[in-house]
Amino acid sequence: DVHAFLAGKCGIPDPRSYIYGVRLRKKQNPIKMFKNFIKKTQDAVDALGVDVKVDVERDEETGRYYLTGKFTQRLKFKGWDDMFVQETVLREEFFPDADRKTAFRLFMGFFTPNRIAHMNATDEEVMAYEGHPAHYPVGKN
Repeated sequence: DVHAFLAGKCGIPDPRSYIYGVRLRKKQNPIKMFKNFIKKTQDAVDALGVDVKVDVERDEETGRYYLTGKFTQRLKFKGWDDMFVQETVLREEFFPDADRKTAFRLFMGFFTPNRIAHMNATDEEVMAYEGHPAHYPVGKN
């Protein structure tokens, strides 16, 4: 059948073609689809003692999924009298069927002992330190 051949080769929608079934497949809500993944990551972050809100976001343009962590970052720059405070989003891309473990490891790898110490430091300790959070002395606080 010529139509079946064209549907298979050209992606013409036809009930007998694979591509037709893919297009009709119901899209799942990423939040529900990754509920256990989010919970596992949130529990791991909570165990570190840092205030980070973990979630999964989907870019509608590209269809890519991101494991995200939102937190407030406090920095003191040399020459500044005030502390710089901003909401920061840590993002790690992952593919839903393949590498959640890799995304989890890379995401958690951001939280080194130095960064954790910096995130848990008091405002006075952050103001006294003018370096990068990744180099914050661990025994400082």
